[in-house]
Amino acid sequence: MNTFFIPAYDVETRRESVETCPKIAEIHRKMEIPATFFVVGIRLEEEGEQFRAVLGDPLFEIGSHTYSHKMLRDHPFCGPAAPPDVIRTEIWKGKELVEKVFERPCIGLRPG
Repeated sequence: MNTFFIPAYDVETRRESVETCPKIAEIHRKMEIPATFFVVGIRLEEEGEQFRAVLGDPLFEIGSHTYSHKMLRDHPFCGPAAPPDVIRTEIWKGKELVEKVFERPCIGLRPG
């Protein structure tokens, strides 16, 4: 049985979005290897056009990394979960921004 692994990357900080994403995307295009990028919604609000230019290729799946990277559940290292109303906003606003910027469905979520 052949197993195919699709790499996934989290994009949370401005440095990751401006410096790292274009380099990673270029390697994936050159090697014709698909990848998934989970992007924090705030990055899309601030740099949506740049993200679309770099990651708009159908080779890439774009998922939400929530809106602002708040915890969706309690975590012993990262701390307590946000309140339910904040969690709802984190999930839906992140999804909406992916769909607005990339003009395609957001089918993935990777919580903080």
